[in-house]
Amino acid sequence: MKKTLSFVLILIMLASMLLTAVPAFAAGTVPAGYTEVKTAEQFYAMTSGGKYYLSSDITITKSAGMQNGVFDGGNHTITLGSGANSVFGWFGNGEMQVSNLTIEGKITWDSAQSGYPTHVGPLVMHGGNGFKVNNVISSVDIDINFDTSYTGNGNYFGGIISKAEGNTSITNSTYNGTVTITGNKMSRSFGAIVG
Repeated sequence: MKKTLSFVLILIMLASMLLTAVPAFAAGTVPAGYTEVKTAEQFYAMTSGGKYYLSSDITITKSAGMQNGVFDGGNHTITLGSGANSVFGWFGNGEMQVSNLTIEGKITWDSAQSGYPTHVGPLVMHGGNGFKVNNVISSVDIDINFDTSYTGNGNYFGGIISKAEGNTSITNSTYNGTVTITGNKMSRSFGAIVG
């Protein structure tokens, strides 16, 4: 009995030593070399070529001006508020990498108001030349209405990216929102991930 108890105590001591030896990183720790983003204002201030880490959930009302660089969402959520139709706006080029991000909110596009060919994508409107996306979840609802007289071409609508060209890569990413389309739908490109 004493031998069994001693053996159990030794196992407990060894386990505690092993647990102590493994470094634990606090949730939300900003990786070395990254700039922390925790407010919408800091998000808007991001510039091309930088490396950014989102450390909290935020709501945005306009897109970031960042056209290339690295953005790690830190498994946080960006909500598209009124006025925001995309996280990164019109174009993400080959030097852009986005990962570990959830996007929520709603996008409404009406041809009677816009009146010209357009791209709608919650993450970026146009990704090209090696734009890389990994572990991005979009739950954005997209409502599209084409006026019956609208005859424009070149419209792309996607649940994550509206249009992807070149060696654009999208991995481990999903779209969980809903897309509602009404009106004249000829000569359009729609897709759950990419338009």
